[in-house]
This record gives sequence, structure tokens and C-alpha cells, in this order.
Amino acid sequence: ISYNLFLLIIFYINMKIKKIPVLKLSLKVIVSVMLILYLFFAPTTIFKTLRQNQNLSSKQIELEYEGVLELWNIDTFEGGSVSRTRFLEKQAQKFESIYKGIFILVKNITVEQLQLNLQNNNKPDLVSFGIGAGAQLITSLIPLQATYNVRNDLIKSGNLNNIQYSIPYILGGYLLINDTEYQNNVITNLGFGGNEYHNTLVSVLYNQFKINSVYQFSQNQDSFTAYDRYLEKNFQCLLGTQRDLYRVLNRINNGSINNRNFTFLSGFTDLMQHIGICTTNFDKQQICQKFIQHLLSLDVQKQLANINMFSVLDTSIYSSGEFSLMEKSLLKSLKTFSVFLSNTELLNIKQLCKKALTSNANFIKEINKYWV
Repeated sequence: ISYNLFLLIIFYINMKIKKIPVLKLSLKVIVSVMLILYLFFAPTTIFKTLRQNQNLSSKQIELEYEGVLELWNIDTFEGGSVSRTRFLEKQAQKFESIYKGIFILVKNITVEQLQLNLQNNNKPDLVSFGIGAGAQLITSLIPLQATYNVRNDLIKSGNLNNIQYSIPYILGGYLLINDTEYQNNVITNLGFGGNEYHNTLVSVLYNQFKINSVYQFSQNQDSFTAYDRYLEKNFQCLLGTQRDLYRVLNRINNGSINNRNFTFLSGFTDLMQHIGICTTNFDKQQICQKFIQHLLSLDVQKQLANINMFSVLDTSIYSSGEFSLMEKSLLKSLKTFSVFLSNTELLNIKQLCKKALTSNANFIKEINKYWV
């Protein structure tokens, strides 16, 4: 702008000179000298300022490390409508667009593959995992030093011996799906699925439902098989997760089944996906920490509604519908377990659940030692 203005002034003076012959020669010399001086000093003044402003605007994304970060994702429970690996890949792409020179390679592996890799001393830079994988990872994770705005009742699940080793970044929950409402909190013919890592029954027992009977194969079926057998009317009530809610709502919407009664269970969940850092490289650790903060940002947490999961922040991401009702139950204070519980401890909890189903044992009292 200043350069164009200067040229306009020169042009104006030049026009005036033509009207005054006496001053024509001397003023032309002066104007020529001024123009030469301007062109000489402009690069060292104006252009220097422009470069400084440009450097200032990009300073916040200058990094000590440029290269590839490896992120392993280990799923130990069903998600919502989209895989967590795909969600992480999408967030990695956004992160890479902000922090130039960084590339995050997301790999999906099983618990068994994790065990083999760790035995061979192969470790990622970042790792996303749920309960059941934490016990294997604890010796590979570095303590986290940053502060996080994750809910207090949830963040404790990644803390061991007062050291924060991992942070939950995705939340799930449990619900009951039935054709009719319950009478006096009594459930007849309950069916459920799961795996060796999650204690599905804790959710219904913690909410003090009485269970008259349990589908005989419940203890040995996975979540999808339980859902499928529920549709086949092998049992009356399905104890499921957000994934089952998504499945059933889709069938209701396309008219293949009638409306159902949903009871969203509050007070407990062990369905949380954590993230931690394994790399011992200091520069890499700083970038990994920035990525964790990225996942916990309000904007990214709101995007969990797109995959039918829930935020670990103390905020609502749904405005209406059944997922909004489920979210309200999960926004209440939750009991949970350490993500680092061993398989033996998880099996002990399952045994307590079985005992509670067949006797009048004080389940809540016996399970107290496992809460974080």
C-alpha cells in the first residue's frame, strides 16, 4: 500500500513539474533520487517486517521433531457406529495438517498381537487401549505430566500408585433393551454377551435390578451373538452397550422390528478407551502429548457423536434422541475399574457377579476393593 501511495505522489509531482519549466530539471533530479532511495531501503524495512509477521504467525507450530509417529489401537470392546481406528486416522489427518512434518501411522492390533510385539521389545510411540490390554502395557507407558480437563471420576482409571499413565478419551456405557417395562426392577430371562475383559453384569447389579433367570449361554457368547439371539427371541431382555443401541435403533427406523423399551444404566462403566505414550524420545513425547490434548479438545470430543460414542469431558455432545438419554445417565458420577487390572482380577470380579446371581450376597460390599 505504501509503495503504491508513493508512486502516486511521484506521479502527481511529475505532472506539476511539467507546468513549471524553471523547476523542471532540478525537481526531476530530486524525484529520481527519492525513488532510488525508496527502492533501495524498502526490502530492508517493509519486507523485513512482513517476514517477521509471517514467522510470528507460524511460531506456534514450529516443532523440534519431524517424522513418523506410530500409534497402535487395541480394541477390547465394541464401539459405536464407526471403528475407533478410523476415528483415530481422521484425527491424525487433522493433526498433521496443523503440525507440518508430522505423520501419524495408525495400526489396529489385537491383544494377542500386542503381547507378541512387547515380547519382542517392539513398542509404539502412542497406544490406544481398553481394559484387558492395560496390564500388559503398564511397564511400557511413561508417566504423564500434563494436566487434563477429563472428568475426575474417569481419569482415575488411568492412574496407578498416584501416577497417571494413561488418559481416557472415549466413553461407552450399558443399557437394558426389552419389549416391555420392568415390574419392581425384576428382570426375567436376561441375556448378555462380552469377553474375558469386561464385566457386563456389574452394570445391572450395581443398579440393583433383580434377575430371575439368565440365558444359559450368556457367559460364553460375544456381544454380536447376544444381540443376534435376542432378535431371535432366545431371551426377553438384552443387556448391551451403545453398539446394541445403534443396531436396534437402525432396525426400528427401517421397520424391521417394533419399538423397544430402553433402560440406560448409570453409576458404572468399564467401557473406556485410553491413550498413553510409550516412546522414550523426549521430542517425540512432546508431539505425542500435543496429540493427546488434540483428542481431548472440545471440538474433537463433540465429534464422538458422529461415531455414537460419548465424551470423557463434563459436557453434553447430543441434543436429542436415545443417545442423548443414554448420555444423561453417563454424565452422572460413575464407578469404574483401573484400566490396568490383571486378567486374574477381572476373572475374580466375574466370579463375584455369578455369586450375586445365585445368592443374596452383598455384591456392592464385596466389589468395593476393585473401584478406583
